[in-house]
Order: sequence, then C-alpha cells, then structure tokens
Amino acid sequence: MDNPFVITTAVRFLGMGVMLAVALYLRKLPRGDRRILPAVLVLLLILGALAIWEMRYLHTLHEGPTH
Repeated sequence: MDNPFVITTAVRFLGMGVMLAVALYLRKLPRGDRRILPAVLVLLLILGALAIWEMRYLHTLHEGPTH
C-alpha cells in the first residue's frame, strides 16, 4: 500500500463517493429546504480537506519526508 498512485486514487474515489451520497441526499429534499445549504457546505469542506491532504501528500513524496 506504499504506491502513491493507489493511495491518491483511493482518496479520489472516496471524494466521488461523498459527492454521490450528498447528491442523492439533496435529490430527496424539496426545493427551498433549509438543510440544503449545510449539506453543500459539508460537501465542500470534505472535498477541500481531501484535496489539501492529497496536495500535501504528493508534495512530501516529491520533496522527501524531511523538508
């Protein structure tokens, strides 16, 4: 499991799964529901955290563990 390609691909699929889950949740809500905005904000927060983690992970691979 030390292959960076496998790790980053798994993180991307995790992000896609989160997007799909939130999209299916939002589809069931009626228009104008108050729960739509928090669901979108949670989605953006999770995807942003995954993107930041992936960038930092790839940067440490490029630079080495001791920077």
